[in-house]
Amino acid sequence: MKRALIIIAIILLIAAVVGLVLLGGLMMNNYAETGSVFGSGFDLSGGFWENIIGDDTIDGIPTSPRPSETDEKFTDPSPDRTDGDEDIYIDDEDPYVDYVDIFIFNYCGDGNVEVSLNKYYSAEEIVIPSTYDGKTVFRIAQDAFLNRSDIKKIVLPDTIKAIYANAFSGCSSLSEIVLPDGVERIKQGAFEGCSSLKSINLPANIAFIGSNAFKGCTSLTSVILPPNLYDLDASAFEGCTSLSYVEIYDVHSFDANVFSGCSALETVKICGNNIGMVRDNQFGLDVPVKNVIFAEGLTRISAEICKGFSELRQVKIPDSVVEIGERAFFNCQNLEVIEFSQNLTTIEKFAFGSCSNLRSVTIPDSVKVIDESAFASCSSLSEVSLGRSVEVLQSTAFFQCSSLEKIHICENLKFIGPVAFYGCEKLEITYEGSAAEWNAITKATDWAIGIGDYKIICSDATLTPN
Repeated sequence: MKRALIIIAIILLIAAVVGLVLLGGLMMNNYAETGSVFGSGFDLSGGFWENIIGDDTIDGIPTSPRPSETDEKFTDPSPDRTDGDEDIYIDDEDPYVDYVDIFIFNYCGDGNVEVSLNKYYSAEEIVIPSTYDGKTVFRIAQDAFLNRSDIKKIVLPDTIKAIYANAFSGCSSLSEIVLPDGVERIKQGAFEGCSSLKSINLPANIAFIGSNAFKGCTSLTSVILPPNLYDLDASAFEGCTSLSYVEIYDVHSFDANVFSGCSALETVKICGNNIGMVRDNQFGLDVPVKNVIFAEGLTRISAEICKGFSELRQVKIPDSVVEIGERAFFNCQNLEVIEFSQNLTTIEKFAFGSCSNLRSVTIPDSVKVIDESAFASCSSLSEVSLGRSVEVLQSTAFFQCSSLEKIHICENLKFIGPVAFYGCEKLEITYEGSAAEWNAITKATDWAIGIGDYKIICSDATLTPN
């Protein structure tokens, strides 16, 4: 009896070992096929890979189970981010990333997801879903479609708020994309090198366009920068060689060389009163702008807005404008004709400085102040007529206008600043008032330095230095 029990125990032990071996093999087979030791009917939480089951679609886009880490197509789900955003938390060390055949969805700390393209998926047209797993797809990830030359058209959902750095950079065949109205930020290099892109709509809510955002978009022909744009970073449209028309509203920060290398850019329309030029050469020294249109309703020509437009020959300033900002037309070397606003009151410092081809100027009766160096170094300027309301002629106003021979001044002038006419050695001043009224004008002690043997023709006498 005792011997029989021992034999039975040994048999049961052997059976148990065999059973465990068989069960282990079955579980490993399930893991290899589904990513789960329990098979496709289970959903594991807590950061493990979940299997996509049911109708296998997301917003109508087909999906399939996520590959395992041993799959040769598996890629790192957490690319480095260098855009410096502090408002959105992403755990780069252990992100929760979900895979489908077409897209990679990255769960962000604010409960939404960002999207990028599975690099092994190829198509000419891509439609991005608005949601995934009940979460809103709110941005295009950094490098999401980098160098995808196969893509010709991308459809973005209305939920997109931001397009991150280099998102579509190098998509050289991309010719059609519409930015949703909710897009607020386009980061650096987002569309750089999209050489087939002929047009881009910038929504009214755009607040930031990063450096090089559209650099090298050589087929782009026109751009309208919307009213809510706050920052326009350096070289944003550099090298857009087909760009011929730009329309600009208020931009708080307009950085350097934004349109450098835009060799076809001939027409610029200014629709904003406060375009904040924060660097030299905002447009770029090589931009051949010939036509500047100032929109009706403007009240101010922003500082430096047309600085260095060497091909600009004629300017018409609408009657709504009351101020011309500092250096607004500085160094426009071929500017010949200025048609001023009849409601203009102030011409600020260096506004037309170094416009070396300007030959005559008629200041409207509405102007009260001509600021320092407003027309300094206009070396071809030979004749000036000051309006009846001009009261102040600040220092160096016509400094080094070496061709200036005649200037007409009305009797309302009250002040002439230091060296206002320095270097104008051929100058003849015609003054509408009497000699006594001329002498009553407040003048800096050195107002006449550098103007040689000038004469002042008053209504009742001619005055000379001696």
